Amino acid sequence: RTKYYTGPKNPGVVFRFWACPSQLSPTMLKISFISILMLLVFSLEKLQAQSLEQYLTQLDTEKSSAKKATIYYKIGEIYQQQGIYQKALENYNNALQTDANANFLSVKQNIISSYSGLNDHAAALRAGEELITYFRSKNDTEGLTKQLNENARYAEINRKQEDALKYNLELADIYKKSNQTDKLASIYSNLGVTYRRLKDTQTSEKYFNQYLEILKNQSKAQTNP
Repeated sequence: RTKYYTGPKNPGVVFRFWACPSQLSPTMLKISFISILMLLVFSLEKLQAQSLEQYLTQLDTEKSSAKKATIYYKIGEIYQQQGIYQKALENYNNALQTDANANFLSVKQNIISSYSGLNDHAAALRAGEELITYFRSKNDTEGLTKQLNENARYAEINRKQEDALKYNLELADIYKKSNQTDKLASIYSNLGVTYRRLKDTQTSEKYFNQYLEILKNQSKAQTNP
């Protein structure tokens, strides 16, 4: 098992705190602030280490698949908070393998965040596709639009312009039908950029013009309420 440094056993010996900060110089105030911040970090690490030990012990005795999957999920969260993304991914995948239905959405979202933390945007894109399928099956438009936006961003980072185009076109359709003109304008701008990168100047200009038209109409509405 991983050992964690949890800070000094007696922080009071290391850090000194003052009751009257107004009597301190700017330098001493800065030192005091840093000391308090360090103590908070040490305290958080200690709590995380204690929680991790408890969860690992529970794994050895828990019989319920759903509860065991939840424990793996919570262990993954601790590793993710500490920036140990590979270990976080291992535990999130263990959670899915133990019980795919337990915390499914939260696990998948954290898997995407962990891949992003590792700068593995291609893997984040693939995991995002699974969530897009999930949100469609649930008719969850809010979740779907959020994930489409994230996947469009990951596609741009990976220079997958055709994928970025696919996600943005679907977003444009959703926002147009729901009359969300602010968001639609942003997507039209994104489409203009993507088509320009694909060397389709004519279509690029079309979407940039639609973007500008929305801005023009909004300006008129503000001038003549």
